[in-house]
Amino acid sequence: MWHPDVTREVVEAAYHRRHTSLSDPGFCIECGLEYMSGIEPDARNYACESCGECAVFGIEELMMELH
Repeated sequence: MWHPDVTREVVEAAYHRRHTSLSDPGFCIECGLEYMSGIEPDARNYACESCGECAVFGIEELMMELH
């Protein structure tokens, strides 16, 4: 289960931003923190700087989970 702040709409907007800018977004699915850049698109289970959980995913990985 993802954090309630990590919605389909938020993930899709970040995905679009990745393809129209130099941003490499990602999200922590535990605490909901959005990383605006610096996350590899295929990142899985990276440690979150905020909550410490290994729950940061790159935007491409999250998009695959949505579809």
